[in-house]
Amino acid sequence: MDVWGQSYHVVFGHPSPPPCGLPPFTDDLPKDAQEKLKEIWKDYKEGEKCYNEHGLTRELIDSLPKDVRQKIHRGLFVPPVLKKAPKDVQDQFNEILKNKAIPFDQKPAKMHELAQKVRLSRCF
Repeated sequence: MDVWGQSYHVVFGHPSPPPCGLPPFTDDLPKDAQEKLKEIWKDYKEGEKCYNEHGLTRELIDSLPKDVRQKIHRGLFVPPVLKKAPKDVQDQFNEILKNKAIPFDQKPAKMHELAQKVRLSRCF
């Protein structure tokens, strides 16, 4: 997932970009950051490329304090069935997501394998 809270759809081994437009977590940001995001996206027109807006949005998000970034990312990576799982099981899935030694394209298989192991087969 990305900072927009959308699942990446992998095409030819590369994640697709997030959708264009204001991110769904905009209202969760401090007011000044909300205003900056609105300014970034104010001239965007549906159907146009939005590479510049994505870059500026990423820079803005990266400039936010760590606690704010954690707040907007909290829960984005957890499927509903996993939210009901015990904390230790959730932690195991989060370790896969955070492990930079596991290539991005191998993470779904690792998560599926763990889901089978802990009997969360509907999860992945």
